[in-house]
Amino acid sequence: MLSKICADIAEASGVELFYKTDFDPEIKRAEQGELSRLAFLEKLCKDYGLIVKFADNQIIIVEESALESAESVETFTPDKIKKISFKSTLTEIYKACELNYNHGEHQELYQARVEDATKADGKTLKINRRVNSQTEAEHLAANELREKNKDENKMSLTVRGNFNLSAGSVISIEDFGAFSGRYLLEKVTHKVGSAGYETSATAHLCLDYQLSA
Repeated sequence: MLSKICADIAEASGVELFYKTDFDPEIKRAEQGELSRLAFLEKLCKDYGLIVKFADNQIIIVEESALESAESVETFTPDKIKKISFKSTLTEIYKACELNYNHGEHQELYQARVEDATKADGKTLKINRRVNSQTEAEHLAANELREKNKDENKMSLTVRGNFNLSAGSVISIEDFGAFSGRYLLEKVTHKVGSAGYETSATAHLCLDYQLSA
């Protein structure tokens, strides 16, 4: 199980593990190769739509969808922002993702379709990846769609120093027209310079996916 691999890596690295998700896919074999333990852990979790956070000798593993559904830690309007920019793209963006995997060992066909509820139409991403259960198929389909569509709406901003902002937190942007919404912070930096204490961040618009019947 993924949680067992994570626990083994945490123990070998001398840190504490907090596996904060009910999703625990079965993994019979995983190759670390030349990656470090922690780099291997990050890659493995990312493959299953999980986020790894390192803090105070702890490894915290959560689902990105859970982070995006959390309440906003701050709301920013134009008067509270020093600098902001938005970037949108339609390249490799999809309306839905379909996963089909015929598990010969289990003699069962696993199928899942996940849709982006914000899109009326668009392309469907079709994938074939090994899964061991229907739940795993649904998680992987959602994760593949999320990874493809993250770059559709991106934002970067600089505000007065704010310790409430950290990677993995959600903020709300208001009064920016079509760009208004809830954003998941991907990278946050705090610095003190000639302009005083400032916090800068990059983020993507929170995504809303639904499992299709």
